[in-house]
Amino acid sequence: GNQNYLQLKKYMDASNLINQKKFSEARAEFEELGDFKNSKNKIIESYYEEGKFLLGEREFDAAREAFTKAGDYKDSAKKIKDVSMAEAKSLLKNEKFTEAANLFEKLGEHEESQKALFKYAKYLIEHEDFDNAREVLKSIEGYEGADELLKSIEPTPTETQEPDE
Repeated sequence: GNQNYLQLKKYMDASNLINQKKFSEARAEFEELGDFKNSKNKIIESYYEEGKFLLGEREFDAAREAFTKAGDYKDSAKKIKDVSMAEAKSLLKNEKFTEAANLFEKLGEHEESQKALFKYAKYLIEHEDFDNAREVLKSIEGYEGADELLKSIEPTPTETQEPDE
């Protein structure tokens, strides 16, 4: 009876550690409990909750790792994609356009990838890097607005001057 009470108290304390965002400590406690109640499942749950917390903190790699360790708990697989989408959006916000475009493309988000490259082209134009802007716009031909923007920055042929006679 007393042993069971001590295990139950330890179990409840470990559950509270998850709520306090002390995930490693919680896992250590649940591991010590072994097969008591659903301690093994609580370890998985702690990874899932840690992933949610880390995603909120924008610690994308650590969040992805935590959701991976959570395995098939709840919607962990979807959460891994959510982490990557949040990371791509963060890259875009921080003007890391090509990294964002590559990550969107990797996620199967072709339209978002094109949008990131279009923003990159506009950024290049604002910084008067017309050659690179033209290259980017040519890579997304057909994207709404890309062709018009490309035409607007194409070099105009200069007339050749006839030497004075």
